[in-house]
Amino acid sequence: MKLTPYNINDIPGRKLAYRKTKNLEILEEFINSGVKCCEVENFTQASAAICCSTLKASAKRYGFNQITVTFRGERVFLILEDEK
Repeated sequence: MKLTPYNINDIPGRKLAYRKTKNLEILEEFINSGVKCCEVENFTQASAAICCSTLKASAKRYGFNQITVTFRGERVFLILEDEK
């Protein structure tokens, strides 16, 4: 093994290793809408808890760290947090 100095600005960007999913489309639509909070309606998952879980995982996977996903009863909400 050998270490070679490298300019940090020359490191290539990450490639999207995942195909475009319905969750990604929902998250992008939410980010581009400009609203601070919205309810996810007509989700295809079996329950609100599963929908919330999959959206949280997708937000983390795709780097949408400013999005919080929560559910109350059978309702799922996306919340845009202020970036610090």
